[in-house]
Amino acid sequence: MANIDLSVQKRIAEISIPPAITIIGTGAFGGWVALFAAKSGVSEVVLINHSGRRYDGKSRDIEGREIAIGPFEDHHMGAAKVDALEEIMLRSNPRIQIKKEKITFNPDSDFGLVKGIVFNGVSNEMTHFAIWKGCNSRGISCFSGGYNGVSFSSMVEPPVGAVIGDDLPAWVGSVVMSAALSFHSACVSPVAYTGNGSDFTKSQADMSVALRGGKQDL
Repeated sequence: MANIDLSVQKRIAEISIPPAITIIGTGAFGGWVALFAAKSGVSEVVLINHSGRRYDGKSRDIEGREIAIGPFEDHHMGAAKVDALEEIMLRSNPRIQIKKEKITFNPDSDFGLVKGIVFNGVSNEMTHFAIWKGCNSRGISCFSGGYNGVSFSSMVEPPVGAVIGDDLPAWVGSVVMSAALSFHSACVSPVAYTGNGSDFTKSQADMSVALRGGKQDL
């Protein structure tokens, strides 16, 4: 097993890394979140994304567009997204526990699969809203987002009445910021962030640099 050094993440002040997260919709947004969650030391990740054909005949698996804007590689062409992400995440953190569900998430019956914070990357608007509504009714924090290769958006959707620690949104912000700025490992300045859903502080931008291996005063 590779000796993965997470000392940088452990040294960063005011960051609480959640033990488990669930990513529903593992395309560009969900894919980058999964990668940087693994790099930041999350212990357990549930990946949920249907494999095969949609009702309209289009593939739900990896095609050229996903390779262009997500963390996927050429040899993943045609593979299920959750399988490709498992491979990528284990390279970054061999100790991470990954559970894969190749299903279309049903908000009426599938919340038993969810662990920890939910990252909602589902593109279908009705399902996307139903997931948020289901999280809200269960007291689960939900963070929604999307990335189309040009602009990145994210929205924090805490459940009504939920108590969220001051440090947890910072971790979430750092992960989605890292995803937004990665652009296939290119070093992009935090000022280039084009998201329209959340504002991130300098400390969160610093965290994103640290997660991507950059040098930053900690």
